[in-house]
Amino acid sequence: MTAKKRAFSSGDWIVHLTHGLGRVRRMEKKALGGKKKKYFRVENKNCVFWVPVDQTEECRVRPVASRYQLRKAIKTLKEPPREDIFNPKQRQEWIKEARSNGSLTMICELVRDLYSLQDEKSLGENDRRSFDFFKKLLLQEWSICADMTIEDAKDRLQECLVNDQAHMFKSDGSSESSN
Repeated sequence: MTAKKRAFSSGDWIVHLTHGLGRVRRMEKKALGGKKKKYFRVENKNCVFWVPVDQTEECRVRPVASRYQLRKAIKTLKEPPREDIFNPKQRQEWIKEARSNGSLTMICELVRDLYSLQDEKSLGENDRRSFDFFKKLLLQEWSICADMTIEDAKDRLQECLVNDQAHMFKSDGSSESSN
Protein backbone atom coordinates (compact mmCIF):
# COMPACT_ATOMS: atom_id res chain seq x y z
CA MET A 1 0.00 0.00 0.00
CA THR A 2 1.45 3.36 -0.98
CA ALA A 3 1.31 6.38 1.26
CA LYS A 4 -1.28 8.92 0.23
CA LYS A 5 -0.20 12.57 0.30
CA ARG A 6 -2.48 15.38 1.33
CA ALA A 7 -1.47 18.80 0.17
CA PHE A 8 -1.82 21.15 3.10
CA SER A 9 -0.62 24.73 3.02
CA SER A 10 0.43 27.17 5.66
CA GLY A 11 -2.70 28.49 7.39
CA ASP A 12 -4.87 25.42 6.66
CA TRP A 13 -6.94 24.05 9.51
CA ILE A 14 -6.69 20.29 9.94
CA VAL A 15 -8.22 17.66 12.19
CA HIS A 16 -5.82 15.28 13.91
CA LEU A 17 -7.61 12.42 15.63
CA THR A 18 -5.28 12.47 18.62
CA HIS A 19 -4.28 16.10 19.03
CA GLY A 20 -7.54 17.66 17.80
CA LEU A 21 -7.90 20.70 15.60
CA GLY A 22 -4.73 22.49 14.57
CA ARG A 23 -3.42 24.97 12.06
CA VAL A 24 -0.60 24.16 9.66
CA ARG A 25 2.07 26.80 10.18
CA ARG A 26 4.75 25.66 7.76
CA MET A 27 6.63 22.75 6.32
CA GLU A 28 9.91 21.85 8.03
CA LYS A 29 12.67 19.33 7.46
CA LYS A 30 13.39 17.41 10.64
CA ALA A 31 15.80 14.62 11.40
CA LEU A 32 13.94 11.99 13.37
CA GLY A 33 15.22 8.45 13.60
CA GLY A 34 18.37 9.37 11.68
CA LYS A 35 16.54 10.40 8.50
CA LYS A 36 15.63 13.88 7.35
CA LYS A 37 12.03 14.13 6.26
CA LYS A 38 9.52 16.87 5.51
CA TYR A 39 6.87 17.54 8.14
CA PHE A 40 3.94 19.87 8.51
CA ARG A 41 4.34 21.90 11.69
CA VAL A 42 0.88 22.10 13.21
CA GLU A 43 -0.10 24.21 16.21
CA ASN A 44 -3.14 24.31 18.41
CA LYS A 45 -3.68 26.03 21.73
CA ASN A 46 -2.35 23.03 23.68
CA CYS A 47 0.65 21.84 21.69
CA VAL A 48 2.78 21.79 18.58
CA PHE A 49 2.96 18.57 16.59
CA TRP A 50 4.51 17.45 13.35
CA VAL A 51 2.84 15.36 10.67
CA PRO A 52 5.01 13.65 8.04
CA VAL A 53 4.14 15.17 4.64
CA ASP A 54 4.12 11.74 3.00
CA GLN A 55 2.08 10.00 5.73
CA THR A 56 -0.95 12.14 6.45
CA GLU A 57 -3.32 9.18 6.00
CA GLU A 58 -1.41 7.00 8.45
CA CYS A 59 -1.28 9.85 10.94
CA ARG A 60 -5.09 10.13 10.94
CA VAL A 61 -5.19 13.69 9.66
CA ARG A 62 -7.83 15.25 7.45
CA PRO A 63 -8.75 18.74 6.34
CA VAL A 64 -11.47 20.60 8.23
CA ALA A 65 -14.89 19.91 6.71
CA SER A 66 -16.49 22.23 4.19
CA ARG A 67 -19.69 24.08 5.09
CA TYR A 68 -21.61 21.56 2.96
CA GLN A 69 -20.05 18.64 4.86
CA LEU A 70 -20.83 20.39 8.14
CA ARG A 71 -24.52 20.88 7.23
CA LYS A 72 -24.77 17.23 6.17
CA ALA A 73 -23.11 16.04 9.39
CA ILE A 74 -25.33 18.24 11.57
CA LYS A 75 -28.37 16.48 10.10
CA THR A 76 -27.15 13.24 11.66
CA LEU A 77 -27.31 14.90 15.09
CA LYS A 78 -31.06 15.25 14.59
CA GLU A 79 -31.60 11.61 13.61
CA PRO A 80 -32.56 8.95 16.13
CA PRO A 81 -29.66 7.25 17.89
CA ARG A 82 -28.61 3.81 16.71
CA GLU A 83 -30.70 1.05 18.24
CA ASP A 84 -27.73 -0.96 19.50
CA ILE A 85 -25.97 1.87 21.33
CA PHE A 86 -26.62 -0.11 24.55
CA ASN A 87 -24.38 -2.91 23.28
CA PRO A 88 -20.98 -2.15 24.89
CA LYS A 89 -18.99 -4.22 22.38
CA GLN A 90 -20.62 -2.50 19.40
CA ARG A 91 -20.21 0.91 21.03
CA GLN A 92 -16.48 0.32 21.54
CA GLU A 93 -16.15 -0.70 17.88
CA TRP A 94 -17.77 2.60 16.82
CA ILE A 95 -15.45 4.56 19.10
CA LYS A 96 -12.43 2.71 17.73
CA GLU A 97 -13.56 3.33 14.15
CA ALA A 98 -14.16 7.03 14.83
CA ARG A 99 -10.67 7.33 16.32
CA SER A 100 -9.16 5.89 13.14
CA ASN A 101 -11.56 7.18 10.45
CA GLY A 102 -12.71 10.37 12.08
CA SER A 103 -15.11 11.69 9.47
CA LEU A 104 -17.22 14.57 10.74
CA THR A 105 -20.40 12.59 10.12
CA MET A 106 -19.09 9.66 12.14
CA ILE A 107 -18.12 12.01 14.97
CA CYS A 108 -21.62 13.54 14.95
CA GLU A 109 -23.21 10.09 15.09
CA LEU A 110 -21.06 9.13 18.04
CA VAL A 111 -21.75 12.37 19.93
CA ARG A 112 -25.50 11.94 19.31
CA ASP A 113 -25.47 8.31 20.42
CA LEU A 114 -23.36 8.85 23.54
CA TYR A 115 -25.50 11.87 24.46
CA SER A 116 -28.60 9.66 24.22
CA LEU A 117 -26.93 6.92 26.23
CA GLN A 118 -25.97 9.29 29.05
CA ASP A 119 -29.66 10.23 29.41
CA GLU A 120 -30.53 6.57 29.99
CA LYS A 121 -27.63 5.61 32.23
CA SER A 122 -24.39 7.10 33.40
CA LEU A 123 -21.53 6.68 31.00
CA GLY A 124 -18.57 4.55 32.01
CA GLU A 125 -15.15 6.18 32.19
CA ASN A 126 -14.12 5.17 28.65
CA ASP A 127 -17.45 6.26 27.15
CA ARG A 128 -17.30 9.58 29.07
CA ARG A 129 -13.74 10.31 27.87
CA SER A 130 -14.71 9.43 24.30
CA PHE A 131 -17.84 11.57 24.48
CA ASP A 132 -15.89 14.54 25.85
CA PHE A 133 -13.10 14.15 23.27
CA PHE A 134 -15.40 13.87 20.24
CA LYS A 135 -17.72 16.60 21.47
CA LYS A 136 -14.74 18.96 21.88
CA LEU A 137 -13.43 18.02 18.43
CA LEU A 138 -16.88 18.57 16.90
CA LEU A 139 -17.24 21.98 18.57
CA GLN A 140 -13.79 23.09 17.40
CA GLU A 141 -14.44 22.03 13.84
CA TRP A 142 -17.95 23.51 13.81
CA SER A 143 -16.56 26.80 15.11
CA ILE A 144 -13.87 27.03 12.41
CA CYS A 145 -16.05 25.75 9.58
CA ALA A 146 -19.03 28.00 10.36
CA ASP A 147 -16.92 30.96 11.47
CA MET A 148 -18.50 31.19 14.92
CA THR A 149 -17.32 31.07 18.50
CA ILE A 150 -17.02 27.80 20.39
CA GLU A 151 -19.82 29.03 22.68
CA ASP A 152 -22.13 29.59 19.70
CA ALA A 153 -21.26 26.15 18.34
CA LYS A 154 -21.95 24.67 21.79
CA ASP A 155 -25.38 26.35 21.86
CA ARG A 156 -26.21 25.04 18.38
CA LEU A 157 -25.08 21.53 19.31
CA GLN A 158 -27.19 21.60 22.46
CA GLU A 159 -30.22 22.72 20.41
CA CYS A 160 -29.74 19.81 18.02
CA LEU A 161 -29.37 17.26 20.80
CA VAL A 162 -32.12 18.57 23.08
CA ASN A 163 -34.61 19.01 20.23
CA ASP A 164 -34.13 15.34 19.47
CA GLN A 165 -35.95 14.28 22.64
CA ALA A 166 -38.68 12.65 20.53
CA HIS A 167 -36.13 10.08 19.42
CA MET A 168 -34.60 9.28 22.78
CA PHE A 169 -34.55 5.69 23.95
CA LYS A 170 -37.00 4.19 26.34
CA SER A 171 -35.34 2.31 29.16
CA ASP A 172 -36.05 -1.01 27.38
CA GLY A 173 -33.73 0.06 24.53
CA SER A 174 -36.30 0.63 21.81
CA SER A 175 -36.68 3.95 20.02
CA GLU A 176 -39.56 6.14 20.93
CA SER A 177 -41.04 8.44 18.36
CA SER A 178 -43.63 10.99 19.40
CA ASN A 179 -44.98 13.97 17.55
